[in-house]
Amino acid sequence: MSASSDQTALTAFAIGTPGYAPPEQMALRPVYASDIYALGVTCVYLLTGKSPKYLDYDPSTGEMLWQQNVRVSAHFAGVLKKMLEVSVRHRYQSARESLRAMDLEPYLDSLAQSMLANRTTSSQRGSNRPGSANSGRFNPGSSGSKQSDRMAMRIRGRNAKLEGLN
Repeated sequence: MSASSDQTALTAFAIGTPGYAPPEQMALRPVYASDIYALGVTCVYLLTGKSPKYLDYDPSTGEMLWQQNVRVSAHFAGVLKKMLEVSVRHRYQSARESLRAMDLEPYLDSLAQSMLANRTTSSQRGSNRPGSANSGRFNPGSSGSKQSDRMAMRIRGRNAKLEGLN
C-alpha cells in the first residue's frame, strides 16, 4: 500500500496520521492520552490553518512550535501546550481532565462582576425590582447586557455538564 504523508498510515498494529498522531502511537504503544495529543494538534491546525507538517519543531525536545502562529489567551495556550506534551506523563490523562483545565475558572471573577453590574443596571431601570415578576430571576430579555446573559447561561450549562460527568 502506498500512502502520501497526508493520508492515514495503516499497519497491522497502528493507525495514525503523521503529525497528528503522538510519538507513542507511531511507536505502536498508544495510550488513552494519545487521543488528547491528537485533539491538541487538531486545535492547532484549526487555529493556524496549517498542517502540522508545515510547522516547526524544537530539535532538542521534539515539541511543535505553534504559539507564534496564533493569538490565544495565555490560559488556553497553557492548556494546548499540556495537550501537546511529547511525554505522555506530562500530558492530560483523560478528556475529563482536559475539560476541567479548559473551564472558565480564570475568568469567573470578571464574568461575575459583569453580571452583577448588569443586574444592577437592570434593577435601576425597573426591569427587576423587588416584588416584581422578574425579581431575583435571570431574565434574558431584560435591557442589560445580552452578551453577559448568554455567557452566564453557557457557564451554567457547562457546569451542569461537568457535574454530570462526576
